[in-house]
Amino acid sequence: MPKINIKTSLKNDIEEIKDEVVSKVDKDKITYYEKNKTKVIYDYKENTLIRDNDDINMVYTFNRDKETTGKILVKELNRELHVKIKTKELKKQNYNLEIKFKVEDQNFIYKIEVKEN
Repeated sequence: MPKINIKTSLKNDIEEIKDEVVSKVDKDKITYYEKNKTKVIYDYKENTLIRDNDDINMVYTFNRDKETTGKILVKELNRELHVKIKTKELKKQNYNLEIKFKVEDQNFIYKIEVKEN
């Protein structure tokens, strides 16, 4: 699998988390690990974001045309929570990505930017 350098950011109404990581690219998916050991996979074909670590497994699917349901598995409790997701904007160009969305009543902006070498 080819590797590319990316910049990621996740911003909500309270904070913004930025990172620069090496990611693996496999067809329509990009995979990387955050500093806190969270594995992140974004599927560009299905518009699905997966975040997995020791505590949770989160799966969000984005669709501009309709509200979707995100799933968050809290591993310690073995309990799955469901949240409503409203996709406001979804931009993709090559592996660059920007999604503006709302989970319940909180606004988010998630970005992946390919870093030029």
